[in-house]
Amino acid sequence: MTDSQNEDHQPIVTNVVDDPAVANANTELAVTTAHLQASWRS
Repeated sequence: MTDSQNEDHQPIVTNVVDDPAVANANTELAVTTAHLQASWRS
C-alpha cells in the first residue's frame, strides 16, 4: 500500500480535531455560548 492510499483510510474527524485553527474556533464558540447562556440567566 502506498502512502497516498494509507492516508485515505485515516478518519477525517481526527484531521479536523488536530487542526489548531479548528480547535481554536471550537473553543471560541464554546466561550461565546457560555457568555450567551450567562446573559439569559441574569
